[in-house]
Amino acid sequence: MESLDPMTTRTLSGHNSADDFDELCNLFVELESCNAPAELHGMICGQLAAGKRLSANDWIALAVEQMQLSELPDDARALLQALYDQTLKQLLAGEYGLRLLLPDEEEELQVRAEALGQWCHGFLSGFGLAGQGVESLSEAVVEILRDLAEIAQVQLDLEESEENEVSLMEVSEYVRMGALVVFADCNPSVPVSQPPTPSLH
Repeated sequence: MESLDPMTTRTLSGHNSADDFDELCNLFVELESCNAPAELHGMICGQLAAGKRLSANDWIALAVEQMQLSELPDDARALLQALYDQTLKQLLAGEYGLRLLLPDEEEELQVRAEALGQWCHGFLSGFGLAGQGVESLSEAVVEILRDLAEIAQVQLDLEESEENEVSLMEVSEYVRMGALVVFADCNPSVPVSQPPTPSLH
């Protein structure tokens, strides 16, 4: 299948920057996908954190299903494969590697909070799809998953304020570190440094 725009080369920065989020947003809009980029990234992280590894074909098939599409253009396939590859690389890098794919700080607080909830929903969906049994999880991981479920379900009408900015930043960091703890706990054979277990105040 031909690309959406033969004059455009779709690339990612390699570290899940705001530009990467915008690039994926543009892709979702052009393909008329009903779901959110943050949720897709959360789903990748959830699958990988649970110990699941996907072939290129399996990953694209999962992405197509999540985006509620019938097929993907060639450039979209390349972009999504790059997203998968760099996400795994970041998780393997440990505490300072992973960066959540979320809107830029210039976006409204409400938009960023909703995207974080979508990311958490995606993470839990991906983790569940990987078939990781709850009985094998540590107490710390169970608590983190429970917290992510609460964050995914919270619907807030946030006002723009410094206090709310700080709160969102703290919750986002908890989610990021929580994902790393889950990854380290569920991938014991993978050489990755164990991050400290986060706490949500």
